[in-house]
Amino acid sequence: MDFLKKYFDGKAFGYYVSLAITVLFLVAGIIYVTSYGNDVRDYQLWTTVSLFVGFALSLVLTVLRQDKVTPYVQGVFGLAALCLYIRKIYWYVSEVFVGIDEVAFSGRFILVTTFLAVLFVVALVNCFLPQIKREVIVNE
Repeated sequence: MDFLKKYFDGKAFGYYVSLAITVLFLVAGIIYVTSYGNDVRDYQLWTTVSLFVGFALSLVLTVLRQDKVTPYVQGVFGLAALCLYIRKIYWYVSEVFVGIDEVAFSGRFILVTTFLAVLFVVALVNCFLPQIKREVIVNE
């Protein structure tokens, strides 16, 4: 118990948000693969890679206590996953808007888009949150 208490001592709110983003990378990756894994037209391998590499790097940086770097790495991989997803899915969106093959957005599109957008926005906001509490310097 002392190890955990010592490990989390001095961590600010942003550190806990970084932990939540790490889990969100994993959840978003699993949801993306289960939703689009069998779809040849809309599946993007690099989106999956960026989500799982973002998860792995977030986990490694958290274990190595690189608290100041972790939010920026998460932001980069969150943005990369979102951009790669948008690049692959925009034909589907244009077909729905024009009414070519689809008349409404599918549930998997809404679910995956929501998770990736939330992942990116939270990672972006986390870049501006303090990760470590300020140390008080006592002048004697």
